[in-house]
Amino acid sequence: MLLVILFFLLSVKAGFAQVDAGDIVKLTNSFRIENNLSPLTVNAKLTEAAKQKANDMIKNNYWSHVSPTGINPWYWIKKTGYRYSYAGENLAQGFEDSSTVLNAWKKSPAHKKNLLTNTFCQIGVATVNGQINGKNTTVVVQMMACPKNGIGSIIENAKKYILG
Repeated sequence: MLLVILFFLLSVKAGFAQVDAGDIVKLTNSFRIENNLSPLTVNAKLTEAAKQKANDMIKNNYWSHVSPTGINPWYWIKKTGYRYSYAGENLAQGFEDSSTVLNAWKKSPAHKKNLLTNTFCQIGVATVNGQINGKNTTVVVQMMACPKNGIGSIIENAKKYILG
């Protein structure tokens, strides 16, 4: 018990949050279900893409959807071999736990739109501790997508057919 408390105190003191990727997935799916949407399934390639993106931000000291060298979020997804029809990314840092991350995303129109996009069917989340701009931080990267020929493609094809 003492070790657990000590670890918590040390990690908080070091500036790292108590954000858990699994909790982010659960909270995201709960929010989607509350809004009459299907839950997302975890995809290993999207999780790897999220991890690579988070590590790149820490390694190259930036905080943005696009790297200083112009690498966009879709690069990381494609790099894992995931072929998508639709994809989205949410980022967070500076929050104390998973609930505060989700609550902030829900209050942001762009992040909320990603959380509630009905063409997404899979998710990958990574949390990585490191430094950005000389400050200890926990970077959270959430990648959501639908693979080519998945439900997103079916919906898009149906729209094209209906719209002519």
